[in-house]
Amino acid sequence: MDILGIVEIWQQLSLDAPTVAFVWCFCFAYEAGAKLPLFMPFLLALGVWAVYVADRLMDGMGGANNGVLRTRHFFYARHRAAFASVLGIAVSVCALTVFFRMRRDVFWAYCLLGTVVCVYFVLVHAKGGVAQMWLPKELAVGCLFATGTALPSWVRSGDRTFGFSAAIVLFGLVCWMDCVAIESWETEASAADAEAGELRTTHDSTVWLGRHFYVMGLAIVILAILCRVWIGAAVRHVATACTVSCILLLTLHSMRNRLGIRWLRAVVDLSLLTPLMFVPKMIHVFLPR
Repeated sequence: MDILGIVEIWQQLSLDAPTVAFVWCFCFAYEAGAKLPLFMPFLLALGVWAVYVADRLMDGMGGANNGVLRTRHFFYARHRAAFASVLGIAVSVCALTVFFRMRRDVFWAYCLLGTVVCVYFVLVHAKGGVAQMWLPKELAVGCLFATGTALPSWVRSGDRTFGFSAAIVLFGLVCWMDCVAIESWETEASAADAEAGELRTTHDSTVWLGRHFYVMGLAIVILAILCRVWIGAAVRHVATACTVSCILLLTLHSMRNRLGIRWLRAVVDLSLLTPLMFVPKMIHVFLPR
């Protein structure tokens, strides 16, 4: 099996988003100067995996939306029983760990975020796509993902500074950019989209940003640089990682016709693993003093 095949399996099994969450959990903890228990990044990754699998299983239910589903959705539909079983185990492990090991302030913060996620799930999967009419799914995913990843560090940081909040916003914007890129590339690559355009539920803002992707990327890069200069240490590593991620996404976008959708979809989330640049600095976050 070649490299592309391995990365495709990693992505198809929904391991890409949990890996990104795992890496950024370290980065936010380091930026906030917070000490996290060793189980936290693993619990976060497992929780993210559970959310993504549940979303794809729900997307694949029924045949009414076949015109807007992707290959990954049909993959989950074919293996629904196996994924549902593993999902049940994952949710049970998360629930037990959260209840017995998680600090109460972090616990209640995640309860609030989980409620928001559940409400959005109901709206997204409701008949007619209620949520998509007023809130782009790509923006919602980016905001919720960034918030959930940074939440343990934000709660544990004694000083919830403007700088750390700005770091979360920056990462949320990059996640939004990543989601817009995926949606835009898959839409371009799908010959059926032109014939089934009336079935698509892509928000107008996502369509516009896809057409002006370079503008979006440049704006986020400029914002990250300004935050790095004006705010300084409180956002230093996050701003640097976000800048590099934006540049990588813009590079992939410029090469999209040569790479093809298989390569693009397989490696796009690798562009969000930029905090790995700081591993030697971040590793002590989870080590005892």
